Amino acid sequence: IEEYEPDGVPVIFDLQLEAEILGCQLQWAPHNPPAVISHPLAEGKTLADLHIPQAHEGRIPVMLDAARSLRQNYPDIALYGLITGPFTLATGLKEQQGKYAYYDPQLRDVIVKLLCLKATWQIRRLRQLQVSVLMFMDEPSLVGFGSSACLGVQADDITKDLNEIAGAIHAEQAWAGVHCCE
Repeated sequence: IEEYEPDGVPVIFDLQLEAEILGCQLQWAPHNPPAVISHPLAEGKTLADLHIPQAHEGRIPVMLDAARSLRQNYPDIALYGLITGPFTLATGLKEQQGKYAYYDPQLRDVIVKLLCLKATWQIRRLRQLQVSVLMFMDEPSLVGFGSSACLGVQADDITKDLNEIAGAIHAEQAWAGVHCCE
């Protein structure tokens, strides 16, 4: 932190946390985040075996301890939450027939609702640190909007999905933001 001098730090953004808790295997690399290399239903598990990860499981306590340490040692640095945005997540997942989840209205709605829950969970954990919370939706896939890779994608649908999540964030008395980079 001394070298970079950031104004804010995302303390809860590890896409692999839940996957690891649900039994997925991770491949660790020296300078990159871990990659998920197995499916949660592999090795004989069923949907009934899966559960919503709790704050005491996996690496979540380590992440929360790091957030507490940041708050204590760097009180002037903003701590913010970060979730994958709905468009990025829904265009990164495919349904059983190989079609991106974004193009299935029911799957897209489930993804948006899941992200509302993930944002709410993060906000409540960060709020325990006595901070105002800014929650970002990370949407790198939006750079493809308007290209042939996104045929059939309507701006109104993207806006509706982002606004639903922003509404859930605002309901928790937090600020909402969208990050999109090339």
